[in-house]
Amino acid sequence: EAVALGQAALYPPRGQRGSTAQSAAQDYRIGAGDVMTAAINEHMLLAVQVESRAGVDGLEAVLATGAVDFIEVGRGDLSTDFGVPLQTRHPLVLEAIDKVIARCTAVGVPCGTLCATVEDASDMLARGMRSVVFPNERAVLLNAYRDAFTALRSL
Repeated sequence: EAVALGQAALYPPRGQRGSTAQSAAQDYRIGAGDVMTAAINEHMLLAVQVESRAGVDGLEAVLATGAVDFIEVGRGDLSTDFGVPLQTRHPLVLEAIDKVIARCTAVGVPCGTLCATVEDASDMLARGMRSVVFPNERAVLLNAYRDAFTALRSL
C-alpha cells in the first residue's frame, strides 16, 4: 500500500500521478510540465498514520518501501485497538509507540503524535518523537479555564 501511495502522490517518472493544469493538484503553477512536476515531486511529503496493532506490526514493511517521509502515530485509535480506549499513556500503548519510534529512527524517518499536555509532549520527545502537535486553541483554553476554576474552588 505504501508503494501505491507513493506512486499516486508523485508525477512521472517517479510515480504515476495524473496531471491537470493550473489547479491545486499542480500547486497552481504554470509553465513547462516537466519543470512543474519535478518541482512538485521534490517538495512532496508522504505521511502515513499508524493507528492499530497491525500498523505497528507492519511498519517495517511500509518503511522499507522508501516511499514514506513521515509517520504520525494516532494514539487515540491505537489505544482503542489495544483494548484500552483513549488511555494514550497505558503501558501497552507506550510500548507500541516505542516500537514505532525505534523502527522509524532505524531508517531515518521522523515520527510524531498529538500531545494533550506539555508533560506528555516532553515525554514523547524524550522517547524519540521528532514532532509533537499540541491541541487546538479551544482545547488549550478549556484546559486553562478548568485549571483556573479548580484553583479558585480551593480558595
